[in-house]
Amino acid sequence: MINKINGSFGSEYFTQAVSGYGKNRQKEDEEKKSVAGENTASNKEWDNLLDRVNKSIEDTTAVSDETRKKVMDNIIGERNAPYSILADENGMIDYNGVIFQCDYEKNCICLGDVSNPNNCLSIPLERGGYLMVNRDSIGALGDAIGMFSPEDINRILRAISQDTRLRQVKQEIDDKTSGLEVLKQKEGKEDEFKLYI
Repeated sequence: MINKINGSFGSEYFTQAVSGYGKNRQKEDEEKKSVAGENTASNKEWDNLLDRVNKSIEDTTAVSDETRKKVMDNIIGERNAPYSILADENGMIDYNGVIFQCDYEKNCICLGDVSNPNNCLSIPLERGGYLMVNRDSIGALGDAIGMFSPEDINRILRAISQDTRLRQVKQEIDDKTSGLEVLKQKEGKEDEFKLYI
């Protein structure tokens, strides 16, 4: 090749420069090989390795919803009560000092004594299940309201408001049909009847 260059350009200086560049280049390549050693991988091999690692990562992170549900069931058990993820192994949720009890059979969380359903509010929650609250425990519910989602807070406040209105109406009806009001009304009618006789 050097002969071709000499013959075509006729310059010895150019030939020396090219051969010097070739020798320097060859020395640099040898130095790189000796520093890197024989165990280094080429760029192509590194790219293949990185591709395999990336594929492996993608395979392990691509988990189906069914598999994810099975894993969660194994970790926390089959808990069918709302907010049960906050519960301890006994099914109790302690939030700001307020204790809720999970009822997995009825799919609800309970606050206070819920043995008498006539003295309880049953509030349906956004993601299913219910919040059972004894009317005497509504004040404690206010201390733990931050535990619930905004939609559930709205449902809780609406249910308490409706219950308060219904109880007021019921009390008014009871007052109108109770003994004192009825007696007063009867006495008034008897007085009116006597006046006309």
